[in-house]
Amino acid sequence: GSFEDWTTIAGSDENTTSHTIRNLTNGTEYTLELRAKNTAVGPQASTTFRMPPAAPSGLVATPGDEEVRLDWDDPNDHTITGYEVSTDGGTSFAYISGSGAGTTSHTVTKLSDGSDADLTNGTEYVLALRAKNASGEGPVASASARPRTLPAAPSGLVATPGDSEVTLNWINPGNNTITHYEVSTDGG
Repeated sequence: GSFEDWTTIAGSDENTTSHTIRNLTNGTEYTLELRAKNTAVGPQASTTFRMPPAAPSGLVATPGDEEVRLDWDDPNDHTITGYEVSTDGGTSFAYISGSGAGTTSHTVTKLSDGSDADLTNGTEYVLALRAKNASGEGPVASASARPRTLPAAPSGLVATPGDSEVTLNWINPGNNTITHYEVSTDGG
């Protein structure tokens, strides 16, 4: 073959029929050759395979009202055929319809256990995400989030301009889940 660097499989003999090669890179295609040896070298067998995709990186879970938005980095792996998400830490997975290479976000609204039940506000979910390719599922990335009821918008907003300032007044929407308000200006 074209391979010149051969490594002896430690402890192998005429009864050996398997060997694990470690520290390979997920998402990478490899060609391996194997040959038997005694005082002479026999012909080699060859196989080419691709490792499953790497775990999604940069996973961020953002809670919403009965939903969690997942965002992750684009792995730039054209072999990814889809993603699967779990809402129970990796026990059950649901395929993300329409996902594939280039997918970098998904909004989770249903449990992954096949029950078709909605996410529940106030419940903490351990979300696990994994990519798939023709070789199988890759390792998971996990993030936790607790969906919550979103506060209603304040009403009756009135801006009263003054000298280099403005005073805002509004009617509280009456939602006791409010922890603070935020304001934004366009910088003028």
